[in-house]
Amino acid sequence: MVQLGYNAGLVLSRPLEDPPSTTFSGFNLDNGVKGIKLETLNRDVVLKEIGFYAKATPDADFEVGIYDVIAGTPTNLLWKSAPKAKGATEGWKRIDTINYTLTAGNTYCVAVALKNTTPDTKVGISACSEDEYRMISDTTTDVLETTWAGSFLGAYIIPAIYALYVPDDTGSIGTAMLRTDYIDKAYIDKDNEAVEVSG
Repeated sequence: MVQLGYNAGLVLSRPLEDPPSTTFSGFNLDNGVKGIKLETLNRDVVLKEIGFYAKATPDADFEVGIYDVIAGTPTNLLWKSAPKAKGATEGWKRIDTINYTLTAGNTYCVAVALKNTTPDTKVGISACSEDEYRMISDTTTDVLETTWAGSFLGAYIIPAIYALYVPDDTGSIGTAMLRTDYIDKAYIDKDNEAVEVSG
């Protein structure tokens, strides 16, 4: 399952487990841009890594980035990575050289752009019930533009796209960063210690 706080959206530990094969059904990641909005934070945090889970397809370049969100829509590109080859195997694809501060009170979107593959590259998904966390899609481009070109909300699904962050000072986190109504478990890094909890 793809779950906010565990292997999608804001996370405190890098997801390692593969989502079950049933989470790949009809949603293509390649030849476009897919994104997910993040929680509005109650404190500053530092984003360290963005990743996504994809099925095995021929190699193609991808890039990840961060957009601000204005009136509910991704708008301005704040940061993006250099292109990187995803490889041809199934698994988590990551950019782990990020050091970008997300500011308290603001909403952000993390996005992935992947060049065309044949067959199409599927991204892991799970159902959700709120507009706020639905996958955002842009099929007008396969690169991260400086301004989000044109987006629409897909079905009520959460994509397996995550943003790994660390607190900027003490190591504690605010309650807004953990969606216990969506996840069965999460890994909370408190005082530099990983703790598994059930929700």
